[in-house]
Amino acid sequence: MAGALSEGSAAEEIKLELGLVQQTIKEFPGSATPLVDFDTALLKKSKATPEQCLQYRTQITQLQDDINSLEEEVQAQDQNVLAISDMTLQYLDVELCAESGAGESQRGNFSDQIYTLDHELRMLSTLTGIQIQDHTTSVVRKEQETTVVLKTLLGQSHSLSFHVELEVEEELVETSGGVRCTVTRLQVSVDKRVATQTDLQAFITWVEQEQAVLSFFRLFSEYSEWWSLRHNTFLHFKDHYSDVVRLPMGPYGDEMEFSKVQDPGACFIITWLVTVSSDPWTAIPNITLKVKAKNQMRQLDEKGTLQTCGEVFQDMVRVLGLEQAIHAVIRTTTF
Repeated sequence: MAGALSEGSAAEEIKLELGLVQQTIKEFPGSATPLVDFDTALLKKSKATPEQCLQYRTQITQLQDDINSLEEEVQAQDQNVLAISDMTLQYLDVELCAESGAGESQRGNFSDQIYTLDHELRMLSTLTGIQIQDHTTSVVRKEQETTVVLKTLLGQSHSLSFHVELEVEEELVETSGGVRCTVTRLQVSVDKRVATQTDLQAFITWVEQEQAVLSFFRLFSEYSEWWSLRHNTFLHFKDHYSDVVRLPMGPYGDEMEFSKVQDPGACFIITWLVTVSSDPWTAIPNITLKVKAKNQMRQLDEKGTLQTCGEVFQDMVRVLGLEQAIHAVIRTTTF
């Protein structure tokens, strides 16, 4: 890895030097003119003598040779940097084959497996938003046919972090020669911004009691996606309507309010909760609109428009979609 960094630094230094040389050429009078016509162009544009023209021409020729040499060296350095990953992969092949006792004919399969696993992990991250940033495995105890290992996973789902620690018992199955794995203990902690939510806490308690690792990742991926969508949506409207939109609970809160800048007779509040329900466990968004109005304004509202704003908003969401519905309400009530 250190070799990769030194090779990359060398390439950057060469590219910097190349830029300085190219800038030097630009500073010469008439450098954009082909060398064949350089003398004539320089004599027309300045009072340079033929000897000075020849001197300039010699210097430019030398600088162009230097540029060609530096460009070739940059290409060579880039090729070396690109080759490091392949060299590292070949080294891993040798080490893995030595540990597993695989022969020379099986060595190429490890490269394919590594690339396939990397592709699958990237696809999984794209589909679920889950990214494993660090993981460790340690042996707790080892007996003749049973091994207990402790695994820890650190990562994030969308923009929410998580920490999973599980104890796994690996038992050798004599009949098939395989290994049967059983989770014997599970401990989960999540991002402090959502850790105090009651229904999410109840779900995590159930996950730890049932050792339901997959259930945790499945629901937490769904929950964090809604949570991140709310955060990004509120920030979008705060930036777009900065004069009228406010986030009273901060950028990660579940409320957004807006009202007219002058004479705000009513304040409209959008509440966006992300709740967790059981049987089956699932994350559900709950988006509502309510109005806080002065008594004088309520008395003038003979048709009860303020009371029906929430129902009208829900209809708009179903017809226009959430973002367009919020846009329409803000423009209608504040402009």
